[in-house]
Amino acid sequence: MVFTPRNQPWVLDTQPGGTAQANAIDSEDLNRLESNDADLNSRVGLLESGAGTATPLDGSVTNAKVAVSAAISLDKTADSATRLAMTTAERSKLSTLALGGIVSGYVPSGSTTPSIVHALGTVDLVVGVHEETSGLYPLVAAASTDVNTVQLTFVTAPTANQYRYTIVAKSALLAAPQVRDVPVVAPYAASATLNAAAGNNQLMTATGNVLLNEPANGADGQWLHLRVIASGAQRVITFNAALKRPSSIASTLTVPASQRGTVGLYFESAYGWTVTTAFTA
Repeated sequence: MVFTPRNQPWVLDTQPGGTAQANAIDSEDLNRLESNDADLNSRVGLLESGAGTATPLDGSVTNAKVAVSAAISLDKTADSATRLAMTTAERSKLSTLALGGIVSGYVPSGSTTPSIVHALGTVDLVVGVHEETSGLYPLVAAASTDVNTVQLTFVTAPTANQYRYTIVAKSALLAAPQVRDVPVVAPYAASATLNAAAGNNQLMTATGNVLLNEPANGADGQWLHLRVIASGAQRVITFNAALKRPSSIASTLTVPASQRGTVGLYFESAYGWTVTTAFTA
């Protein structure tokens, strides 16, 4: 509601300090304004109770509050008037809601075709690779070898900590477990120095025996879990003398062919790496 004074001649404002001209409002105008009080109050009351509508001339509403008789809830069955109604298709989408996932880490070194286990359970992925120091994106191809693994193809094999990858999944079913420390493939080497910055959970396929050195780039308080798959024959893991070990853990771990060896490591910056567990299964 807009109150517009009747056309009046311009008058000079004679109040102390005032020199501006103003449109005069006389007693008749005031009476007209007062007569609208009841109508104005009734309209405001309707808005406050949620029973009215208001549209500002400039559309600049920044905060609005409407009281309702019952809470409005999001419900896929839409079985109540106080709930948000949905179409059948919308209810179907809600009942099969899927969440995305993001995995990042260092690209394994030593191979032009490194594999990354992301464990997101889908091939609907966006894969990005950038150089750690420059931030540049190299020319690299990415292909899913299964729903949990991506293989990258480089012209030149990456070096340790040269590249980082980020994998974004369009959808990962709610029923699927979301792994916090997804396995990172560690390249096989007869003398292996793991890159602790690549991930806390690492997997190596051993095509020969392994001398396990102290991992590089450890963070104080870091736990590192290594699984070694004995490929082709029995493999022996020998712990470098620099690795601390309790007397209950031998200096070597023999992994039968096609079985897995599990090694747990813990890092203290002032003490180094300690082998906390070593067994086969």
